[in-house]
Amino acid sequence: ALKIKDKIININKKTFCKITAEPVGLTALIVPWNFPLIVLSERLPYILSAGCSAIIKPSELASQSIISFIKCIKNSGIPKGVINLILGNGISTGASLIRSKDIKMISFTGSSDNGKIIMKNASKDLKRVSLELGGKNPFIIFDDGYFRFLIFCVTPIFLNFFKRVYEIWDSGCVTKDLVLSNTITRSNDIIISS
Repeated sequence: ALKIKDKIININKKTFCKITAEPVGLTALIVPWNFPLIVLSERLPYILSAGCSAIIKPSELASQSIISFIKCIKNSGIPKGVINLILGNGISTGASLIRSKDIKMISFTGSSDNGKIIMKNASKDLKRVSLELGGKNPFIIFDDGYFRFLIFCVTPIFLNFFKRVYEIWDSGCVTKDLVLSNTITRSNDIIISS
């Protein structure tokens, strides 16, 4: 935040515009169960460099990597209160964070349904909200690709259990616009099993 400077824009000889960047304030960073450390590392540096403090709430399903990361950060000498960790489920702990008057911004990665709830509740206090919802991870499978191998590589990314490939297609996990139709036809005969 020390390197963020005011910006002066000259409109004409007599008029100028001064833009001053200020920290938003305390930011709630709600991290998902999938790739929690990666998601945290994508967002936390920007929050801190903008001069904001953060409260990190990892998913109750996958919090150990975040806990370990926070221990490393605390041992680095960062001032107390700059990075904070809160554990609990989304229904009570996450909702409390969103309702808190001290929170000025919410960064959430997760489902579209939960994102809608967060947006609705955050709007009551006009909190700023950054949402990454229901992500798509498109893959292009060309006719000359080794199809069976690709399906075994791609499927675990989308699901934490095994299903028929056409169920992946029907659930919308595969971006239909980017996959060749004749390739999808072949997928109906492949069953993925453990």
